[in-house]
Amino acid sequence: MYDSETLILKLNQQPSMPFLSSIKIQTKMKTCFLDKSLPEVTRIAFKPLHSILVVLAFSALVLFGANTASASLVIAEAYGGGGNSGSTWKNDFIVLFNRGATEVDVNGWSVQYTTATGPTGTNHWAVTPLATSSKIIPPGGYFLIQQAPGTGGSVDLPTPDAIGTFAMVLGAFKVALCNTTDALSGTCPTGGNIVDFLGAGSANCSETSPASAPSNTASIRRKDGGCLDTGNNSTDFETANPPTPRNSSSPSQSCTPVAPQITSDPQSRTNNAGTTATFTVVASSTGLTYEWKKNNDPISDPNVLGVNSATLTITSVTSLNAGNYHVVVANEIDSVNSQSATLTVIDPAISTQPTSRTNLIGDTANFFVGAGGLELTYQWRKDNIDLPNGTTAALNIADLQSSDAGEYSVVVSNSNGNSVTSSVVNLTIAATPSTRLARWTFNGNFQSATEPASSEAVNTASASLVGSTTGDHFAGSFSDPGQVLEEINRGWQTAGYPAVEIGNKESGVQFNVSTEGYQDVFLAWEQRHSATASKYIRLQYSTDGVNFVDGPVITMMTNSSFEFFSGNLAGISGLNNNPNAAFRIVTEFESTATGSGNESYAGSGNNYGTVGTIRYDIVSVYGNVLGTISPIPLNVTRDGNDLVLTWSNPAFVLQSADEVNGTFTEIPSATSPYTTSLGGARKFFRLKY
Repeated sequence: MYDSETLILKLNQQPSMPFLSSIKIQTKMKTCFLDKSLPEVTRIAFKPLHSILVVLAFSALVLFGANTASASLVIAEAYGGGGNSGSTWKNDFIVLFNRGATEVDVNGWSVQYTTATGPTGTNHWAVTPLATSSKIIPPGGYFLIQQAPGTGGSVDLPTPDAIGTFAMVLGAFKVALCNTTDALSGTCPTGGNIVDFLGAGSANCSETSPASAPSNTASIRRKDGGCLDTGNNSTDFETANPPTPRNSSSPSQSCTPVAPQITSDPQSRTNNAGTTATFTVVASSTGLTYEWKKNNDPISDPNVLGVNSATLTITSVTSLNAGNYHVVVANEIDSVNSQSATLTVIDPAISTQPTSRTNLIGDTANFFVGAGGLELTYQWRKDNIDLPNGTTAALNIADLQSSDAGEYSVVVSNSNGNSVTSSVVNLTIAATPSTRLARWTFNGNFQSATEPASSEAVNTASASLVGSTTGDHFAGSFSDPGQVLEEINRGWQTAGYPAVEIGNKESGVQFNVSTEGYQDVFLAWEQRHSATASKYIRLQYSTDGVNFVDGPVITMMTNSSFEFFSGNLAGISGLNNNPNAAFRIVTEFESTATGSGNESYAGSGNNYGTVGTIRYDIVSVYGNVLGTISPIPLNVTRDGNDLVLTWSNPAFVLQSADEVNGTFTEIPSATSPYTTSLGGARKFFRLKY
């Protein structure tokens, strides 16, 4: 038997109960163990709280204390960031809440505070009395306790119901609500005078486990307006940004459960396969539980999250996820079904289309498609003909030849027989002069990061860093034949670029290549930018290796992949047969690159930063033997009702005739690309050097 002060347990050891080796008595604040080796009668003094749990191995008996009215008052919110940087409120505060059905008089009560591991040394539990005469907190009522101010903040708290003087540590502390003003003792006090207890952050005491840490801008607040009390601080509290210092004048909150009511039903939606679908329900009342169902059946798919929450999340959807979804919302009073929402899935679906690209003969072309769906298969096509080796998401074409140029696409199919075809993209093989004078692939383990050697060179060739730039080696382009030859594929990564408003066109990379015995110089390379690298790059050339002249501007938008660039310098006669020919690729201000904008660097994807990186690979220099003329192709493509003609060497002029064997005449001022209408009489075109 027990009364309000003492619980008496009489333990009789019986052979018929061999499992009874101990009894665990758990109150809200403390756990005690009574071993069967103790005397037959053990007396434990306590102030009853919500309940006492007696665990007898496989059976349990719940005993309720006689005086439980005080347990209706709980700590509802605590905030230690008052007056700190970023805080709106000037003071720390604690809020109490009466979650019960009867009023509570807090005359002679207190809240007590200490640090996460305190009290230590001469410190002690700081006591704030709540009232020295009758002060009633009605059911559903709040009670605001103001604590010490900080030096910041701009707004006073609402009128406090009690005022204390202690300054709360920001992110970790312990707070006790007591029905006396006697100071607690010890780091983890127990006793019937403790009505409620809160440990936050790294606190070494709490109800079951601590609540999350508050911050300068967020408090920790009891859920359901203060109604939730499972005896676990971690479960019962959430961070609240902004904090909500409620006082006795704040609107009351009823904790009496009512039947749930759905105020917003989940909505039907259509998703591409591979994406994430979400359904959300909004319901009112307290103590709510949720159970989502698909086609009226429980859901057990591991890709489906939140089956027992207000939001259902389905990751990487496929046609198997298509169907009707609804949720059962319940509490101890009743349950209600939401309206059904339909998920339609487009399966298969392409999320990343392949992109057109330009490559050099002998290199590797790489196409990739991103898709989602059920058990996908792939079939790549060239000029509408299936490629026997093109049956994965990536298509790699090694040792490129002119015959590989053309139109490519991929058909993506799922196991249900449904399919989708990607957009058609072009593979262009860049026309180059006959001889490769030098090439840098940056492959292998022993490349210099400051002066990488050319992997091949007809004459002398060197590479170096310019200005403040630093060098390193990282993964190279998929176009690099080293990828296929299983070499250590590397690219030359540069960093250390200047601050945003200095060093215009002074930092980057430089390549010196002797062109003795050659003419019609042509450059090709691949380049990759990080988001904060310079958006604008300038190609420059030099005939003496010292003084550089601006060539074309290169505009880079970051996409975390290499892009192909070329520079046809055949029209620069000073670069022909020149032992001092040189080329630079340097970062440039927006103003000089575009003729407008800021006199500073612009970022490729985000704001420019000196930590931005630019990576190079497959830097190649070509030329024709001096005094020879090498034919170049005239490329023809259609653009709507127009014909577009392109060629690589500006030294060649475009001519036309009415008949294939007719008289060809030069088209005045025709430069590559040249556009002409498809309408009218037929014409024949040719290039002449």
